[in-house]
Amino acid sequence: MIDIEDLLDYKLKLGIKIVLRLDHLLLHIRKFLQWNVLRIDSGRQRFFICKTSDTQNAYHALIRANFQPNHFAYVDRGELYSLRRIKWSITMRLWQQHVRIFEDGEIRAHYEISPEADMLVHLRGSTIQELSPETQEWIKTYCTPGKEGPEEQ
Repeated sequence: MIDIEDLLDYKLKLGIKIVLRLDHLLLHIRKFLQWNVLRIDSGRQRFFICKTSDTQNAYHALIRANFQPNHFAYVDRGELYSLRRIKWSITMRLWQQHVRIFEDGEIRAHYEISPEADMLVHLRGSTIQELSPETQEWIKTYCTPGKEGPEEQ
């Protein structure tokens, strides 16, 4: 005779395995889109913040500060990480702080309307602006003194 609890336990474990495999598949689809569709070979976007000698530390600090990987963003030349943090504006629209960390340690960041709020405006790039001075200064705490200038384009 089949024990109903064993059957339910089996179905739960099977369901978890299916979800994990789907997550793994979606990760590969996202990476394919990011590296083959969203890649930009025209250089880097503006709004240089600083340079760091420890890209991993900067990445983990941003994650701890509620930034999340930004999988569906254009990819600039030499980009290692793309992260964003969603913010509500005074007008109750979703905006995002978008930070890019590059292989050479350069960090660039900007503030813009999020694609969830208005995809067409976001794609046009008409709302891109500098991060607040407070956020820029916080990011600079993870930078390396003496590494001041942006990479030549």
